[in-house]
Amino acid sequence: MDFMASNAGSATGVYKSEADMSFLWIFIGNLSTGFLLAVIYGKYGNIKDAKAGAMAGALIGLLMSLGFDGTMYGTSNIMNLTGVGVDVIVSTFILAITGAVVASVLGMNKKAA
Repeated sequence: MDFMASNAGSATGVYKSEADMSFLWIFIGNLSTGFLLAVIYGKYGNIKDAKAGAMAGALIGLLMSLGFDGTMYGTSNIMNLTGVGVDVIVSTFILAITGAVVASVLGMNKKAA
């Protein structure tokens, strides 16, 4: 949190303190992202192994975070360009890991059949 705070834009009062964060909504948001990958992998991509899942997750994470962070950077003062770059890198890494896990779970169903 300190890194993002030190790379914030001129907007104030944007980030919540840890005490004010809703871990329920953080959980729901992350679970929704996992389900999004599961739908893409299972219905459209037939991605069912960890390596392919990680690669697809990284690409999806890169494109989603570039789209979101680029739009936010272009339209608001929430973070500076360094913050945007780091958020894109971290989001890409997180989605790569999530993608590997989702694809592995989908692949378990395939092996059992």
